[in-house]
Amino acid sequence: MATATDRQKIVKENFSVPEAGERKVTLLVVEDDENISTAISEYFSRAGYNVKTVEDGLNGVKAALDDPPDAVVLDLMLPKMDGLAVCKELREKVGYLPILMRG
Repeated sequence: MATATDRQKIVKENFSVPEAGERKVTLLVVEDDENISTAISEYFSRAGYNVKTVEDGLNGVKAALDDPPDAVVLDLMLPKMDGLAVCKELREKVGYLPILMRG
């Protein structure tokens, strides 16, 4: 089992804040629950990421096509277009794009 020190090391290695002049990773969060969207955004913003949020599937596809992010955090149950349809469309139109789906 990993110790607290081991977990801190893992977090620092994988979620380090970019150095001055270094490009920040951009995440697109597609989530209709405002509390969850805010929590995800705050967590990754504090870790040094650029975060853009949208509240429905159609706007998620539009945002990803207009300005492709480095990765997407995608809810499954969304208004206007569900997460699976968003994922399928992004795979077809953007190509390789890491997508983390939450149910």
